[in-house]
Amino acid sequence: MNFSEMIDVLMFDSSPSERLKTLRVFFRLGILVCILWVVGLLSPLGLSGMARADEVDKKIKDAIDPINAQLAEIRDKELSSIKTKLEDSARIQRRILTAQISSQLRDLNRLRCSTGDMIVRQRMEQDIEEAEQQYLILTSERYPLTACKDL
Repeated sequence: MNFSEMIDVLMFDSSPSERLKTLRVFFRLGILVCILWVVGLLSPLGLSGMARADEVDKKIKDAIDPINAQLAEIRDKELSSIKTKLEDSARIQRRILTAQISSQLRDLNRLRCSTGDMIVRQRMEQDIEEAEQQYLILTSERYPLTACKDL
């Protein structure tokens, strides 16, 4: 039994105009139900209707908030790790540079004490003073040079 036969059985002895009127009523009723469903008036029956923008925004925000919290936590951990690594690297670089300047100061002092030429001695003293300034910037104290008589 196909659809047209079912309609014929339901309408049994209706005239074509009555059938057309019935079809128009059902069509209008169907459109009315669709409109009521879309605007949300059938919500008490469990048909939610169309989504409102404020509801969608709230659902999206609720879904994204945990992700943003996780991203913030990961970012904070990574920044903390990077900061620690940078601090360690700066500390190591400062220690290496301090050791290099100390070695340079000892060598310059030994050369200054071993030379008899006044011009070379003055040049060494200038170099020692520059290295002392660099050492002072790094360590906030002057490097303790040994006296020439103690070498």
